[in-house]
Amino acid sequence: MRARNPRRVSAVASSFVPSSRVSPRRASRSNPRAAARLRPVVLELEDRVVLAQFNGDTTNWMSLINDGVALNQLSIPGTHDSMTYGSYAIGFPITQCQTEDLGTQLNHGVRYIDIRVASGGDYTVGPLDLECVHGKVELHMSFNNDVVAPVEQWLRLHPTETIIMQIFNDQGTYGTARYASTQQVEDVVEAHVNHNSYFGDDAYWYTGNTTPLLGNVRGKIVIINRWWDNVSATHIGLNENVNHTRDDSTSD
Repeated sequence: MRARNPRRVSAVASSFVPSSRVSPRRASRSNPRAAARLRPVVLELEDRVVLAQFNGDTTNWMSLINDGVALNQLSIPGTHDSMTYGSYAIGFPITQCQTEDLGTQLNHGVRYIDIRVASGGDYTVGPLDLECVHGKVELHMSFNNDVVAPVEQWLRLHPTETIIMQIFNDQGTYGTARYASTQQVEDVVEAHVNHNSYFGDDAYWYTGNTTPLLGNVRGKIVIINRWWDNVSATHIGLNENVNHTRDDSTSD
């Protein structure tokens, strides 16, 4: 396919942008200008570090990044509906987005996880807990036991890494699950992140509303707040409407 303007072609890796049907060898002899147009065109789109064709240790890849790099300068691998690997999601194939458990996802290099919660329904959770859901489907997994606990355990073993956790108050209306109030989600998160919190694990969380440097959040969970519609400076975590592109959930 011919490109109208090779200079406007953008790519992560080199790619040929042919301007004619003449072969490169023939063009180089008969038309040097045409030959030049057949050379790879690569444009730098943004000032960011990109993880591409990485053949190293995916469990500790952030250890290779300088402390002074901000998280929004990184292309960070992530999973959509990260908790939908379980048997209850498999029972509703259209809702299953993952086949590997959370620990395996992290071992494979994932550092952005998409956690969707609602009030407990058929699956009973404690007073300071939430159930993981995918839209109307309950996943029968606990936010505290099946998300927070394994993530914190994983970070203890990999202190050079950071995990960005989007927490979304989802529409859990299948069976007896129900949409959690924003304050209910806030209370559960606060029970983890506040100093001398109920769970005593505040050292694992970054709750600021500005994008941090990697060196300041190694061994921590960075929160993307999607349980408040309008996140202000008084709320926990980064405002997803300002700090990053939304993980689209319109069809979930």
